[in-house]
Amino acid sequence: RGQPSITYLDHALPLPTMDEDAFQSVAKVLSAHNYMIDPAIEGRDAAFRGGKPEEALARFYYANDLGPLTVYPLSLGWEQASNMFASQPGRRWICNPGNLIYVRPESGGSGGNRTLKKMGIGEKAQRLLRAGGQFILEASPTLVSDFLG
Repeated sequence: RGQPSITYLDHALPLPTMDEDAFQSVAKVLSAHNYMIDPAIEGRDAAFRGGKPEEALARFYYANDLGPLTVYPLSLGWEQASNMFASQPGRRWICNPGNLIYVRPESGGSGGNRTLKKMGIGEKAQRLLRAGGQFILEASPTLVSDFLG
């Protein structure tokens, strides 16, 4: 299985706003398939604690082989998922297999590249890019060597 592409955009760009209905529609699908806790039951703050929606969405896209996903900023990925769910209402989705590990490396340092800053790519996005970007590993006996390799 190939790695899905990852798109980075910076917070300096205008972000879409997501109404509560759109948020709930995505959260409902993710929670129904065991990718995240249900914010309708546990509350939105609990569902969003510790980057869980980003991880849930990335694992969902990976398990269902859905292709490119925007993971930063999260609001764009959430909107992307909302539109995708709306366009495929009867599709059967794969439940969380429980063996997907979401890795989000971030390089140290500060400042960033001035040229990239002028293009609207802020320091956080630059740290993510320098570290190579998020990826998913499947749990296996060789997980540590796969991660370090």
